[in-house]
Amino acid sequence: MQAIKLLSVNALLLSSYVLANEEVLTNKTKPLNTQAVKQVSPKMDANIFNTNNFSFKAGAEVFSKSGLNKNAIDKARQIYPTESYASVLAHLGIYYEYEGFKLGLGGVAGGLLQDSTRATFGVENSLGHDYIGFYAGYLGLGQASSANTRNVIVYDAYLQYANKYLDITLGRFEKASTWFGGYAQGVNLAFKLSEGQKLTLFGTDSMSIWGSGWLYDFSRLYIPTGVINAEYELKRDFYNFKLYAYYGIEDYVAPGASLDLLFGDSKISYLTKIVAALPIYDPTINRWGVGQFFGSTSGVTGTIFLRQDVVFNEKYSLGLGLYKNFGNANARFGTYGNPMDIDIWDSSVFINGPSLNAAVNKDVFNILLYSNFEIGKYLDIKLDGRYSNSPLATEYSLILGLDVFLTSHITYSLKANYFTNITNAGFDVLTGLQRSGAPKVLSDRSYVMNTIKFEY
Repeated sequence: MQAIKLLSVNALLLSSYVLANEEVLTNKTKPLNTQAVKQVSPKMDANIFNTNNFSFKAGAEVFSKSGLNKNAIDKARQIYPTESYASVLAHLGIYYEYEGFKLGLGGVAGGLLQDSTRATFGVENSLGHDYIGFYAGYLGLGQASSANTRNVIVYDAYLQYANKYLDITLGRFEKASTWFGGYAQGVNLAFKLSEGQKLTLFGTDSMSIWGSGWLYDFSRLYIPTGVINAEYELKRDFYNFKLYAYYGIEDYVAPGASLDLLFGDSKISYLTKIVAALPIYDPTINRWGVGQFFGSTSGVTGTIFLRQDVVFNEKYSLGLGLYKNFGNANARFGTYGNPMDIDIWDSSVFINGPSLNAAVNKDVFNILLYSNFEIGKYLDIKLDGRYSNSPLATEYSLILGLDVFLTSHITYSLKANYFTNITNAGFDVLTGLQRSGAPKVLSDRSYVMNTIKFEY
């Protein structure tokens, strides 16, 4: 019996020894717990500096505007010419992406090649800086001149993070929404609620624009206290609905909505756009000077825009648009981003605005015609028209536009505008304000724009 006990104990000890050694041997061949190793001794991911994570954007632009009205200034008769100028821009951006993060850094530099206003006012008092290099200080309250231009701008300087639930961008970045277009300095936060449904919060303390004959550094010229925007979007195959509110801090609040509808097929389709906004201005906004708004503004105003396009074979389109302001709705809202898809800054640099046309005037009614024809792969032709009627002025505009795609990187664009402004009696052409005894004035604002762009 004692022998059996000894054999049992020895067998148990032998089994324990074998199991222990088997565990040691097994551990030698088991794959490493990489998560544990990373926690104990972290190592940098070799892919973090992979060249595939980097991208570059570069380009250049040569632009010219030739005004056809070259009359000498006659203040008594309210006659002012349309300027001519030429500019050159070059831009470069570098971008890095890794595991949902994106860093962007981009800059642009430019200058004037020609400025017809120098012959009128001299180099020091010329007006070309209103297009290229304009800078009235960060607050926009200083005096801009040809002596204090900003000809180099850092337009992209942002950190972005995106996953399936949210997309957040901080810094300087490009922003395009119904009533804002340009480069912002702030934050954009989009929450993805479900497929095709999101909530976006946006805020900027200043803005910048560049390209197509413009170069403006970040300032508060048109948004003196910053802008905040909240927007809900519901997007489906045949419609896109947006409900939003813009808040120009201390100046206005503008609730609104838009609806885009799409019906049809590849042979013929119908695009309908309905946009409405209700800017409510605080009376204290007039502290900025009523000259900016062509008159005082306060209280409830409104804007409605309707557009119908018909597209044939996905290459040719015809459209009709109607735009109506009730009161001075675009005094501060709708001049730095507008759903009409037209250039509202193409009048004369010598007069009100400067260069702002009548399309966003107080109580204006616009009739807009759109057309686009794609001719093969290398040519787009546009023929657009505008009729604007407001208490301040009536305008007629007929634009022929050509886009010639010379290569995959080089585009030549022509824009020829037959443009007439009729300032009504009782309004000053120079300021856009009411003035007793001011005569009715017809001004030719026709011009030709040429642009050559290189993009890589």
